[in-house]
Amino acid sequence: MELKFKIDENSSLPVYRQLSHELQRMIQESRLEPGAALPSLKTLARAGEVSLGTMDAAIAELIARGVCYRRPKKGTFVGAAPIAAQTVHDDQHRLIAVYFPDFEVLRKNMVMHPVNLGVEEEAQKNGVELLRITGDLAGNIEKLWNNQVFNLLGIVVLYTPEPAQLLKLARQYSDLRFALTNYKYQGLEFAPDNLYGVFNEEFAGGYVMTDYLLRRGHEKIAVITVALADTNYQERIAGWRAAMLDHGIVPDDSLIETVSRKDLPDGRLIGMRGMKALLHRMQPDAVFCMNDLFVAGAAEYLRLYGKLGSIEFAGFDHYIPDISRSYQFSTVAVDYERMGVIAVRQLLNQADNMKTVLLAPKLIPRCTEIQAETSPARACVPVQ
Repeated sequence: MELKFKIDENSSLPVYRQLSHELQRMIQESRLEPGAALPSLKTLARAGEVSLGTMDAAIAELIARGVCYRRPKKGTFVGAAPIAAQTVHDDQHRLIAVYFPDFEVLRKNMVMHPVNLGVEEEAQKNGVELLRITGDLAGNIEKLWNNQVFNLLGIVVLYTPEPAQLLKLARQYSDLRFALTNYKYQGLEFAPDNLYGVFNEEFAGGYVMTDYLLRRGHEKIAVITVALADTNYQERIAGWRAAMLDHGIVPDDSLIETVSRKDLPDGRLIGMRGMKALLHRMQPDAVFCMNDLFVAGAAEYLRLYGKLGSIEFAGFDHYIPDISRSYQFSTVAVDYERMGVIAVRQLLNQADNMKTVLLAPKLIPRCTEIQAETSPARACVPVQ
């Protein structure tokens, strides 16, 4: 890297800002790769014929733009492309990073969008800046960790397709707090102390809904689900099993219809296929779907064959209230927005140091008359 600074003493730009532009030009002209070390602060200051403080201010500008990053006691290094223009201001700047693989998709995600709203609400309340990060989680964390322009308080991970990588990163950055929301995975019970979690109490939701259906007189309660990488639906089904056993009914695995998600991006199509498969081998009293959209599809399948109202449906999530109201089925509501609020509090050490927080789900019954266990079941009739 050839150190030739061009400073215009008549320019309206401060010297440190001119030096910042000159350094960026030198980095580009020298074609330095990400991770390449810059000369020491003393060497740069001597070459620019300025004080150490002026040169340090120039480097701080590059770090703020993501062009460079610092490693304590090791020096300044060339960074990758800037993370965002939001990486601002001063050494006391408090920042929480929010990770999601694709924020354009997040806007349409009816589960995770409310979680993100909760994060934004609580961060604003506490005067904390948010920085969205996407794509390469490990690479982004490395750049943020080595950037001394702000005080990084932690990372809210709205969702990750690679939970094993998250565990590895939490161990690697043991002084940084991570908060995972909603999606539970196998192995999280062995997570390091700096990896927090806030989830719905899935087992309780599955139990309370199944108990509700059983008390309405149903005994043959089928389930429509899909196989997922996380354990959320598994825990809901575990709650279904426990409630059946508590009512003296041995749960039969043939009552569970696991639909392949391949070529079925829409939950309604999953519900239709699941309902079709169930009716090929049985006539259930009730169908407990692991997602409200599954119910909509299953109910439409019955409508096609003139059997609407013959089976009582139950759902889960309640992220589109109009669905359960329109089809008049009971569901379990999850407080997704509160997940985001608590995740921020965990990073700010305002959640009583609770490593894992489970939010109690809420049963929303659409059929309000609970029957005795021995009486015939009443079906909820969807709105025509």
